[in-house]
Amino acid sequence: MVLHQQKILETFVGKMFSLFCGNDWNEIELGFMSEPNLSLALNRYVGRIGNRSMADIIRFRLQTKDPISISPDEEKKWFLGVAERCGICTKRSVSYFAIRVASNPLQIDEYFKDDFKRSVDEILRYSILMRSARLYALGISRLKNPEKADAFMLPAGWRWN
Repeated sequence: MVLHQQKILETFVGKMFSLFCGNDWNEIELGFMSEPNLSLALNRYVGRIGNRSMADIIRFRLQTKDPISISPDEEKKWFLGVAERCGICTKRSVSYFAIRVASNPLQIDEYFKDDFKRSVDEILRYSILMRSARLYALGISRLKNPEKADAFMLPAGWRWN
């Protein structure tokens, strides 16, 4: 029963990110997560974000980040700032929604209760933002806990209050 439920959740998450990030996104994530060498994975897949500035900044951050120094609050702020500086999205609430969904796709809580539909509609217009958020969330997860088996569904290194 547990394996069946996990398969259903994996399918749901995969379809959700295909909708947000593009039809080929599942293959990109699978390739990124299955490459044992993070630097190689970043070099191969970060360009698929669709914005070179954002891709280069995320690559540099993940290649130079000390896993011990990962702080969820710092990573969230960093992502919001970079998305704005790169001109990906100037609406901080949309960027916040993107990084929240990217790093914890199975828990959209009370915080978005009133604005959930609007936030989803916004994300559908900002696929570069969503691809950036998801690749960054998965990259942080690989740094924090490289052996995490279910990182696809629940990336490591992210806490939400």
